[in-house]
Amino acid sequence: MTKKQFIRSIAFFLAVGILLLALCDLFEMDNTSNFSKRYKTYRDFPENTVEAVLLGTSGIDRYWVPSQAYEEYGITVYPLSTDAFPAWLYKYAIEEALDYQDVQLFSLDIRPFTQANINIDVMDVRARRFLDALPPFSINRIQACLKTMEIRDQVDESASRLDLSYLFPIIKFHGKWSDDDYLIENNWSVTPHEYLGFHLFQKATIRKSPQRNRGYEADYLYDLDPYSEETLYDLIDYIRENELNVLFVDTPQVRFGKESGRSNVIYRILEEEGMDYVHYYDENSPTSFSIDLDLATDFYNPGHLNFYGATKFTTVFSEYLVENYDLEDKRDQEHVKEHWDGIHDKLLNKITELEETNAAKEAEKAAEAEKPNAEE
Repeated sequence: MTKKQFIRSIAFFLAVGILLLALCDLFEMDNTSNFSKRYKTYRDFPENTVEAVLLGTSGIDRYWVPSQAYEEYGITVYPLSTDAFPAWLYKYAIEEALDYQDVQLFSLDIRPFTQANINIDVMDVRARRFLDALPPFSINRIQACLKTMEIRDQVDESASRLDLSYLFPIIKFHGKWSDDDYLIENNWSVTPHEYLGFHLFQKATIRKSPQRNRGYEADYLYDLDPYSEETLYDLIDYIRENELNVLFVDTPQVRFGKESGRSNVIYRILEEEGMDYVHYYDENSPTSFSIDLDLATDFYNPGHLNFYGATKFTTVFSEYLVENYDLEDKRDQEHVKEHWDGIHDKLLNKITELEETNAAKEAEKAAEAEKPNAEE
């Protein structure tokens, strides 16, 4: 091969690589999702901006209001979560967080261990939410993809051991171009998250769905699925090996039988392994914090707090973190203020807008309901 041919070959492979990178960006699960925006915003922060990271499921980003914690306590605690986050990906989420910030504390949601992880289709969706939020060809993402393939192989022996669609999402999502609502401008690159990772879900954030107190049985145990239990022990080993400062947290929800039993099993394992953990009960204890939640107004469904419940959780959990961990007040640091100042006012203004819109709709419904009576 001549020098000229060699240069042309290199140029060709570079061009193909760039094209593949662009196509994988255009065709993935959802470039406009909260997950991608949440990770994009985190990657764009200057160094030494975030001191603690919350990892886990929707039980994190619906509950934790970062801008509120910053305004009230000066702590910069960021939620790097994805809905129904798979437990086996925790290690890679931690590695991703450490690539961009010197994280002093990780708080890990226990819900990934209480949810069942043995349905292959459910596993696939949950994993892609995280995988597609990472830089396309980072080493960490590639390793997370390979781990996901390994889990798939264990759960379903008929599944392909090498599923390249995890590495190259265009393989799975190439058909999106024909969707009626697919627009290149909505899928080219990722925009920042407006509220520092807090999930503002317009249909549910201010919804008040009354819940029934189902009680709590502290002695009830329900086995974890084998993948969750193995992953929990592997994660504990990883935490020790890397000398990480970790607090496991169980966030409030209206508990259902086996989920409550699985939580109790996890508490026992964490206790036996000497891991820090905290959960929500109605009473105070060394491993519990009490929140004055109103079952009539603070939930939007049995598994999630609405904004009003989230503000209560954020205040109480902020106090717990400040009292038990050496978190710094960063409100006077210019590189932090540039990204965090003013966000809470923006969020509160949006909440007010949603409340006013909702009130107007309710008034309109009430007026419509009265019309037949008026005609009679």
